[in-house]
Formats: sequence, C-alpha cells, structure tokens
Amino acid sequence: GKSLDEAFRQAQDFVESKNFDSRIYLYKYDRAANFQRSEVYKLRESLLENEPAFEKFLTDGVRDIIYEIFALRDPSLISWGLADIFFVTLSQTELKNSLENNKKNQAQENFSEVRQKFSSYFIEKALRMKTNPEIWQAGQSLVLEVIDNAWSNHLELMDMLKEEANLFSYASEDPLIDFIKESRALFADLGKNIQKEFVKSVFRYLNHQGELG
Repeated sequence: GKSLDEAFRQAQDFVESKNFDSRIYLYKYDRAANFQRSEVYKLRESLLENEPAFEKFLTDGVRDIIYEIFALRDPSLISWGLADIFFVTLSQTELKNSLENNKKNQAQENFSEVRQKFSSYFIEKALRMKTNPEIWQAGQSLVLEVIDNAWSNHLELMDMLKEEANLFSYASEDPLIDFIKESRALFADLGKNIQKEFVKSVFRYLNHQGELG
C-alpha cells in the first residue's frame, strides 16, 4: 500500500494544481472584466460634453429599438413594445391595417416602409428636446447616469457568474469557456439595456410634458 507521506504529497500536488488553475482563471476573468470596463468608459467619454455624439446615440437608439420591436412581427407584440418604450398606445387594428398589404410581393416593402415611418416619427419627437437647451443638457447628463447604473448592475452579474464558474470548476471541463461565453452575452445585453433605459427615460419625460399627443 501507499505510504501516508506519498498520499499526502499527491493530495498536496492536486490542491496546488487546482490553486494554479484558479489563479489562471482569475487572471482571465480580470482580463474579460477590464476589457468590458474600458469599452464602457470609451462610450462614456465619447458622450461626455459631446452634443453631436449624444444626438447620434439618441437617434440610433430610437432606430434600433424600433427595428427590434418590429422584428416581433406580431401586431399585438409590436403595439405592446411601442407602448412600453415610447408611451404611445396604438390599437392593434390600426397597426394591422398599416402592416398588411393585399399584394403579397409588396408586403415586405410595405412592412419596411411602416417601420421606417415609425422610426422617423419617434426620432423627430426625441429631437424636440433640442428646443429647450436646459432639457437637452439634462439629457446628456441622464445618459451618463443610465450607463453608470447599468454598469454597476452588470458588475454584480459578472461577480455572480465568476462565483458560479469557480463553483463548477471541478465538474466542468473548462469553466472559463462557459464564463467567457456568458460574459459576452451579458455584455451584449448591457449595451441594449443602456440604450433601452435611456430612450425610455427620454420618452417618459416627453410624455410627461405632453409632447407625444
């Protein structure tokens, strides 16, 4: 049989190799987190006291969200999406009539046209904030606040992910691969959440001011 010393040495080797694995894992986790942090800071810096960048961020946000809502295809889901983000209530019948076209070959063209009209309409509404310099300035501070809040929530999720990957490091072949996949997906969501929260805040304000009637 094995001597006690040998068994102890093997156990120690195993623990040390696991410690080494976890150091590599933590290093790679930190690299992923640092990359994401620098991307968020770049976005923040690009919008800081930069009116043209802020305007582009707002209009791109409106356009992207409209495309996302219309990608749902179903009139009831589209009207729910428009109400949720843009505070505009459209009857499903109205929407159905706008989207449907008797000639099949024109249906897709008609859909794109309606989507484009909605996009232009809401961009024009959003840019009404420009008529009041104080409000326009406040919007530029608001976007930074939205980014900071979303980033703070994102870090909490990343920490949970890190704990989870560490927990499964003994069971999984490579918890790092899972972690990197998940953290990329979370980061993609972060961008969408920032965009959505910001555009929704702008339209909540416009609705409150009676600008959407």
